[in-house]
Amino acid sequence: MSKKVREFYVQQNETLDQFAEVDDVLESARAKQATGELIPSTPPDTTRRDDDLRASVRWAVNVNTLVNVVLLGAKIGVVLLSHSMSLIASTVDSAMDFLSTLIIFGTTRVIEHRSWQSQFAYPTGKQRMEPLGILSFSVFMISSFMQVGIESIQRLCDPHLEQTHLPPIAIATMVGTIVVKGAVWLSCRAIKSASVEALQQDAENDIVFNFFSLLFPYIGQLVKWPYLDPLGGAVLSLYIIVEWTRTLLDNVGKLTGRRADPHEHQRIAYLLTRFSPLVTAIQHLSIYHAGEGLIVECDAVLPPETSLTVAHNIGEAAQYAIEQLSGIERAFVHIDVSSNPLSGHLER
Repeated sequence: MSKKVREFYVQQNETLDQFAEVDDVLESARAKQATGELIPSTPPDTTRRDDDLRASVRWAVNVNTLVNVVLLGAKIGVVLLSHSMSLIASTVDSAMDFLSTLIIFGTTRVIEHRSWQSQFAYPTGKQRMEPLGILSFSVFMISSFMQVGIESIQRLCDPHLEQTHLPPIAIATMVGTIVVKGAVWLSCRAIKSASVEALQQDAENDIVFNFFSLLFPYIGQLVKWPYLDPLGGAVLSLYIIVEWTRTLLDNVGKLTGRRADPHEHQRIAYLLTRFSPLVTAIQHLSIYHAGEGLIVECDAVLPPETSLTVAHNIGEAAQYAIEQLSGIERAFVHIDVSSNPLSGHLER
């Protein structure tokens, strides 16, 4: 099976899983609507899923904190034994890993802390602090490796650069780092959270980064060419800058209200069209990011003769149903009686 065909079927399976989630929510919403119970409540499965996710995020952050502290201490010792520019870049990367874990650890604790004061100050919750923490860390990563890149270029321009020597303890430390980061990457793959995805990306970068941080000075030592080590430092710095610039731009887009992916529109349209036989059309559907979560704005068309009570119940029940879906932060359902091209908002 070709790669494109495999990706197509993976995407189809993900769409079917999303539709299955919608079906589960619809069964609960219809039961509430039939009994007139419109007070929003979270199904047990959703509550259990959210609790499991929070526990997984805490576990991943705690493990990464411990791993990064140990690796940072080991690499500082290695740099004192060898003045390799590639190893210095790897040590800076470990220091940034530790800083990133602290930032994510702090934002996770702030998000989880709930009281009447926090609910009053943040009516829609504090989930948007998560991409803000990642944004801050991205800036730290880019600025730090710009400095490493500048130092590497300066060493490349030095006509009297000395040969770098790698002691066996340095090689063992770097190999151990690659193995540990590989285990961290595998453990974070199944956790769907912006913070853990950032840690997973960081672990993936570390595997590549530490491999070449060891390869460049080691080959330079074998061929007796001292400039290979700072060249490796410059190349690795450029790699990290490019990777984290992508992460930075992705989170900027989410914080500034970027439009959601098409499959999110399919999921909400599927829910609305199956929610009630009175829903004759979807006039307007807009889904956009507000941080990691999504905001849904939609206009559902009902027959003009529908009573106010029935229209209200359908609209509010549909709104609660949409907010039960994973990834949805807020939903706003407006009931209309005719289809027209207007969005219901002023153009800004």
